Amino acid sequence: DKEKNIVEGELAVLLAKSGEIPLEVNESFSPSTIELIANETIATLDPKTMIVWIESLPKDYQAKAKWRYWLGRGLTNTGDKRGIDILKELAKERTYYGFLAAHDLGIEPSLNESLPGTEPLRVSALAAVMRLTELYAVEDFTNGRREWLHLDEKLALADKAALIEYLSQIGWLDLAIIAANRAELTDLLQVRFPTPYLETFRRHAFQTSIPVNFLIAVARQESAFNSTAVSSANALGLMQLLLPTAQQTANRIRFKKPTRSHLFDPRINIKLGSHHLAGLMRQFGDNRVLAAAAYNAGARRVTNWQKKSRGLPTVAWIETIPFKETRNYVKNVIAFSYVYSARLGIHQPVWSVHERYIP
Repeated sequence: DKEKNIVEGELAVLLAKSGEIPLEVNESFSPSTIELIANETIATLDPKTMIVWIESLPKDYQAKAKWRYWLGRGLTNTGDKRGIDILKELAKERTYYGFLAAHDLGIEPSLNESLPGTEPLRVSALAAVMRLTELYAVEDFTNGRREWLHLDEKLALADKAALIEYLSQIGWLDLAIIAANRAELTDLLQVRFPTPYLETFRRHAFQTSIPVNFLIAVARQESAFNSTAVSSANALGLMQLLLPTAQQTANRIRFKKPTRSHLFDPRINIKLGSHHLAGLMRQFGDNRVLAAAAYNAGARRVTNWQKKSRGLPTVAWIETIPFKETRNYVKNVIAFSYVYSARLGIHQPVWSVHERYIP
């Protein structure tokens, strides 16, 4: 019976992916199977089917921001007033789905920012902090991170907050971001969303006609502003450029051919990264969602995904992206873009009009 239920669940998921989604939920399906099928209901734009499958999820699944958002939309689209209440509650949260809920309701998204503390760094006398500082000064980032990780496990929350702000003040931005997320101090927006190299970003955003908040959001997602970052795929620097991509971009804009070491220079990396992103923006009609997806997964893949989904609401299309990494990447970039628009005083909406549907 157990094996039969697994096979029936797998078949139901495959049928759902081909557009055949039943209105009745088989109670023998596992929560993960129900969630996969619920995800397929989003692209159907059938709110009744969506509601049936979302409400069949266990309560802990339904508590996720994603399912609260889609349940709220589904109920609202059927005229059920509970949907508005769900979206209003979700709009109080500073998350991708909180921003979507606020946009749907026509209200200002919540940032819920906490300002940096005024207390001095109470851990500054600790030998571990001194070692960490010296390791950062001599650019031994690997051992510096090990020192921080060892220290972080011993600190009280107040001391963690003080250390995080100290890391931000000395310029170790990527570690400060990691430390804030690890300590769940997510309201420290000045720490988690810094603006280093701002004039360089602004200059190249102007030259390429990319919204500066979007350009900075991509860099924040790619490297957390770590100019020495190297990915497992050998993407390099702030904007995480592959060397061949950087060289092709340089050739296109008639810039000197970069070497690997050149891409660790933030000025060169931002210049080439912004022009590469600008090329994707032109290719995809200035649609930030499609351009961000292409930056992560490649333009050819996104073109193929786009062909199958023309006319679909963008928020629904994002949920259908086959790669989990790219789905999360796009959601983060859109959320970060809004945060940076607020921090820079731009006040760009979550979506522009031309971005609401897949062209």
